[in-house]
Amino acid sequence: MNRNQLGMLCGLAAAIVGCEGAAPPVGSVASALTMVDLGTVTAANHPDPSGVSGVWYDATHNTFGTPSAAGGGVMRIDDGGFTNGVYTILEGAIPADGDYHVRATIHVVESEATAFDGIRAFQLGAATGVAHRAPGSTAMPGVASFASYEGLTSADDTANGPQVLLTAEIHASAGDDLMIALGTDVSSGAWNGSSGFWNGAYVLVSDLELVAADPSEVIDDTDPRFVETGSWAVSGGIGYAGGHYRYASSGSARSATWHAEGLAAGPWDAQVFFRAGTNRATSARYVLESGATTSEHRVNQQLTDAAWVDIGQVMVDATGVASVTLDAAGCAPEGTVVIADAVRFVPGVAPTTDDAPEIRLAVVTVFDDVDDLGAIESMVDDLVLRRYNSVAVHARYRGDATYVPNRDSRRYRNAEPRNAAVGDVDVLDAFVELGHERGLKVFAYVNTHLVTDGDDSVADPSHVTNTHPEWRTWAWGGGTPHVQTTADDPGGLWLEPALPEVRDYLEDVVGDIATNYDIDGVILDRIRYPQTSFTRTNRDFGYHPDAIRAFNRKHWRRCGSIPDPYDEDWIAFRQDAITRTVGAIHRRLEHIDPELLLLAYPIGRFGDAVRFNYQDWPEWLSGRHIDGVLPQIYTDDPVAFADRLAEQRDAYDGERLLGVTLDAFRPGVDLAAQIETTRALGAHGVSPFRHGTLVQMGVAGELQTAWTGPAAFPATPWKRARRWHWRPRRHCDRRHGRRFRFR
Repeated sequence: MNRNQLGMLCGLAAAIVGCEGAAPPVGSVASALTMVDLGTVTAANHPDPSGVSGVWYDATHNTFGTPSAAGGGVMRIDDGGFTNGVYTILEGAIPADGDYHVRATIHVVESEATAFDGIRAFQLGAATGVAHRAPGSTAMPGVASFASYEGLTSADDTANGPQVLLTAEIHASAGDDLMIALGTDVSSGAWNGSSGFWNGAYVLVSDLELVAADPSEVIDDTDPRFVETGSWAVSGGIGYAGGHYRYASSGSARSATWHAEGLAAGPWDAQVFFRAGTNRATSARYVLESGATTSEHRVNQQLTDAAWVDIGQVMVDATGVASVTLDAAGCAPEGTVVIADAVRFVPGVAPTTDDAPEIRLAVVTVFDDVDDLGAIESMVDDLVLRRYNSVAVHARYRGDATYVPNRDSRRYRNAEPRNAAVGDVDVLDAFVELGHERGLKVFAYVNTHLVTDGDDSVADPSHVTNTHPEWRTWAWGGGTPHVQTTADDPGGLWLEPALPEVRDYLEDVVGDIATNYDIDGVILDRIRYPQTSFTRTNRDFGYHPDAIRAFNRKHWRRCGSIPDPYDEDWIAFRQDAITRTVGAIHRRLEHIDPELLLLAYPIGRFGDAVRFNYQDWPEWLSGRHIDGVLPQIYTDDPVAFADRLAEQRDAYDGERLLGVTLDAFRPGVDLAAQIETTRALGAHGVSPFRHGTLVQMGVAGELQTAWTGPAAFPATPWKRARRWHWRPRRHCDRRHGRRFRFR
């Protein structure tokens, strides 16, 4: 073993002086820890015939991609061409039989000059039982245990900062060699996926270490405790621990069962491992059993590749027996395949009591798999498993619908076009039925004034920008107002909040949804004026001619005069326009059903929300125009998060709901810590934005760290009791059978 490359193997029973600076193992069981010394880097482009341990090799042995020492225990990987991977093999690095992860801190560094190509993907991988590539080979074998640096785009991604990557588990035996791989596509071995010339970009690697996994009982498809019925095909692809996996057709009469024996009595968390793919079942049915206890959970096997996915907890009795069964016949949709690979039982902690009531509001957008009913069912199961108590489902995105306009009642007839991302699925109906069955409140998530997605036009003739182009807002234009375009705000086109016609239109959109769907409430977003720069000189809006005329009449200004962006009366006029819209929607909902809640997502910097976007949300709350707000406090800085939340709390201290929307779609945010801060500062709960990204990033488990038990949605004692009204109750109607037959 090369001591310049590999630190001492340090068992916890031995002195740890050889591992100074090492992070503690992940698991709770004492286990050895391996640190890789990156302070001095030896690089080679051709593997030594004897296989030198600890030397970093270019993955395709040419002149590119070799690492170098960057000082301070940091390795730098540069690339000037098409080869984007390095690897090393550490001889005898596995200290004992068990399960392990490899962990490292990775920072992708780019610049504006290089961003047009830059680095589009980067992964850390690990494997055992892998030999050096043969001379002349242009790739390494793919590895199933890997982790990906998140958030890479075609732009400069340096600001993503260092990310701690933790590979999926590898099962290894004492004395095994360990391969560590770094590159753009280590999971397939192609090494150059989604990347071209780096053009001056580079990757910094530090704190590279082998850590013990949580104590667990793992059963894969080669274990005698794995039993299949029917004929499952064996794949040639890489599965758990470098082995294979099995597959069968969704809907076929086949099942696979993983039997565990000898488990200690008590709670155990069950998890499943599979290789994701676009041809996989979106609703794979797993049944978890122990003694007389049975539960089932749906998993979308198109997501979460080569990682452990929770399927629930089981209380194991004195027999020590538990099992997981994958039922291909109950998987959907037909025509896909379902994967049977490995199951893991991990000692769990059973929730003893409910947590205090708080908002736990998931967000599902048009960017999630909402065009697939099976995926929706899997999503609902996962939300319940994560201990959410409510979900906001995109009903209106950019002037388009994921619901069915005028579905039953045609009282509100301003039908909007359907969003192309949802196909023919009635997304809101599916979430209402399935969510209510699982105890979730379901909110229709409605974007109000932003009505295109970065475009200056929409082809559909029924879109509001085509039926009412005169409703678009106007930009200040340095004193020469003009109709707003994406040159003023690249986010898209906006409607003018001060127009009564726009207010009526949005009331009707929400009224249509609330009349035809058995929702629990509505949550509003983009309920504001656009603002791309928080200065008024160049980026101020609301200068629609009709709005200016109304303002001049109200304040006895000269006819035709254009208000100054800094005019306090003009600022208050636009704040009032938004407040009037919120209040009108609230009144419409209470007329339809007085128990319906209205919430909103204001932007998270309080002064900017009120003074630049004209969202005077403390007035919304104190004026009883709304039931709650969850400002979008998007930062990974814990001090800034606490300061912004305290500012929000100081702005309103009444009984109505004040929560927080968390930035859960970018790396580096400590969700569990932000939830605890929210509680400590007296807010009513959180809405992590958004669920699909949480799962893809592998950080959804942080929610369960903070949410140790179930929690009810907070009480809303100011709401009136329900009086008679007509609204659909389909999720309770069994006369015609179940509308969505997934289970």
